[in-house]
Amino acid sequence: MFRNPNLTDLRLPNYTVTLDCDEMDGSITLLDNGLPHPSSTGYPFIPTLTGFEDLTPTNAVCNLAAGYEDYTVVETCSNNKEFRREWTVYDWCRPGTSVIYNQLIRVGDWTEPTFTENSTTITSSYSADECAGVATISRGHATDNCGSSFIDVTVYRDTLASIDNEIAFAAMNDNGSYNTVIGSEGITGKVSDDGSISLEHLPSGSYLVRWVVRDDCGNKDTTHNIFSVADEVAPSCVIDDLRSITLSDFGAIGNETEIGSTTERGQAWVTADRLDEGSWDNCGVITDRKVRRMLGEAMTEWSDAVAFTCDDEGLSVLVELKVTDDSNNETICWTNFVPVDKTQPECRDIGTVYYSCDELPSGDNLGGDSEVWNRFFDDSITLENVSIEELCGSNIEVFDTESSIDQCGYGWVNRYYKVYRQIDDKEFADSCRMSLVFSENHSYSITFPADEVKECEDLDQDDVIYSEGGCDLITISRVEEKFDTSADECYKIFRTFNIINWCEFEEDGSPIQLERLDMDEDGKEGDSYTIHVEYKEKTQHVFWDYQD
Repeated sequence: MFRNPNLTDLRLPNYTVTLDCDEMDGSITLLDNGLPHPSSTGYPFIPTLTGFEDLTPTNAVCNLAAGYEDYTVVETCSNNKEFRREWTVYDWCRPGTSVIYNQLIRVGDWTEPTFTENSTTITSSYSADECAGVATISRGHATDNCGSSFIDVTVYRDTLASIDNEIAFAAMNDNGSYNTVIGSEGITGKVSDDGSISLEHLPSGSYLVRWVVRDDCGNKDTTHNIFSVADEVAPSCVIDDLRSITLSDFGAIGNETEIGSTTERGQAWVTADRLDEGSWDNCGVITDRKVRRMLGEAMTEWSDAVAFTCDDEGLSVLVELKVTDDSNNETICWTNFVPVDKTQPECRDIGTVYYSCDELPSGDNLGGDSEVWNRFFDDSITLENVSIEELCGSNIEVFDTESSIDQCGYGWVNRYYKVYRQIDDKEFADSCRMSLVFSENHSYSITFPADEVKECEDLDQDDVIYSEGGCDLITISRVEEKFDTSADECYKIFRTFNIINWCEFEEDGSPIQLERLDMDEDGKEGDSYTIHVEYKEKTQHVFWDYQD
C-alpha cells in the first residue's frame, strides 16, 4: 500500500553547524550573500522507496515542500560569522501541520596561526671590553589560514617568564606599528622597523625569549628559546715565584693568606691561596684556586695544597696554579720550586727509665762498655725518638755508654746518641742521652735461735739463719759472755748477735735492738723467731754524680 508522506516522516538537518573560514574559499558552495549554501549546511529530508530525498525550495516531494530564511548575521571578528537559518516545512495536504525549525550556523577562524620554520632567531655575543653582552632577536614570521597574524616578542632575564623578570616587550598593532617597553637594570635597546629587538649592556647570564603569534580572532601559538651571554675570556693567572721552599714548618692546608705551622718536620705544604700573587679577571672575580705538582712522571690531582718531603730535597719541582672566574673560565700558570732543608740537627734527651736493683743484670762487668746494657736500651731507636725535628738526610749513632753501679745494685747508666747531617758539604751534629736508674728494693729474712740447755759435751754453737734478696748485703757477728755458776750448771753463755745490711743506710740512725720473746707463751722468754723485712724506695734515688 502506498501513501503520501507526512511530517512524521521528516528528518531535520543538524541543529548547529560549524564551518572553518578557509572552507569559504571554494571548498563549499556559497549563496550570493556570501553565506554557506544549504547544500553545505544540510536540508530537511524524508525517506522514500528510492532513497532519501532533500526538501528544497525547488524540490517538493509529493505534498511536502520546504523553504528557509537567514536572520541576524553576527560578526565576532573579521572572519567569524554567526547566523540563524529558519526552515519552514509545508504539508499541502495538511495545511495546519507545518514545521518551523531553527538551525544555528557558525563560520569562523578556529585555527591558530603557525610560525614559519626557522624564522625565530637569536644572535648574541659578549664584549670583553665592556663586560656586557648584546643580542638581536628576530620578530619571526607566521601564516594564518584566514587572515592576518601579529607577533609579540617578550624577553625575560633568567629563564623564568614572570613580569618581574621582563626586560623587553614588543607588541605588533593592527597597522603594523609596535608598542614597546625596553630597558631594565641598565639594559638598553630598540625595536627596528622589521620588528626585531636589539639589546645592549646585557649582564652575563641566561635569557628567555617568548614569541606569541595571534590572529584577528584571538587564536594564538607560542614558541620560546633560551640564549646566554657569558664572559668567555680566561682570567689572568699570577703565581708567586718562590724559587725555593724550606722543608720545615712552611705551610698548612686551609691557610688563605699566611703560611702556618705543620705538625711534622721534613715536609712543607704550599696552598693555592699562598701561591696566588694577584690573579684577576677582567669582567668578574676569581672564585676558585687549585694547585698541583709534578710527582714522578705525572702531575698530581688538583687540590687546595701540595706537599713536599725530604724525597724532593734539592730537586726542581714543577708546580702549577689554576684560577677559575665566576664564568668558569680557567687559566693555568706555573713555576718551579727547589725544596731545601738547612736546619741544624738538635737532639733531645729521651728520658729516664727506672728499675729496681733486683732487675740488675748479672755479670762481673757492669761498666759502660758491657753488652749487658743493650737489652735495656732500644737500639732500634730512630730519628723520631731523639731528634727534635725531622730533618732531611739525618743520621743517628750511639757514641758512648757510661755506668755507675755500686755493690748493692744502686746506680745509673747513660747512653749517648749523636744526630748529624750534612749541610752544604759540612757536618752538623748534636747529642742527647737516655738514662737508666736502679733503685732500692729490699726483701730479706732473719731467724734467731732459741735458748738451749745441753750437756757440756753436747753444746753446739747455733747461729742466726738469714736469706737475702739481690739488693741486700747482710753480715752477722756475735759476742759471747761466759759465766761460771755455783749451782748444778757447768756454766752459762750469753750471745749477742750484731746484724748489718750494708745496703741499708739511714744517716744519723741508731741500731734496732730486738727483744727476747715468749713465742709459745709458756712464760719463758728465749724462743726462736723470724723477722722479714721488705720495702721499696718510695722516692726516686738521687745520685748527685749522675745529676752533675
